[in-house]
Amino acid sequence: MGEAPAPALRAIAMQDIKAGAKMISIEPIMEFDEDIMMAWIMEIMPIIVSVGADSKGHGLPEPTPDELRAFLTRLEKTGIEIVRKDNLTRILKEGK
Repeated sequence: MGEAPAPALRAIAMQDIKAGAKMISIEPIMEFDEDIMMAWIMEIMPIIVSVGADSKGHGLPEPTPDELRAFLTRLEKTGIEIVRKDNLTRILKEGK
């Protein structure tokens, strides 16, 4: 969105970084393909993934509560540390 590089280009750039620990920030989380996102994360192998929602009310396309829950559950199973931003509760509460 905007002038940011496409997510695929950012994933490739992160994969090319060989030295040091890596962190991924998925903020704000927007609609995504879970299988592709997980493949990128596993190729990058970060030590931390931070996930947050659109806190500024920009009306960005977001995952459904079920999609977000499934993604977070799958991410937890990798053993990578996850930082869940408090603003995720807005999305998660929508689908109780």
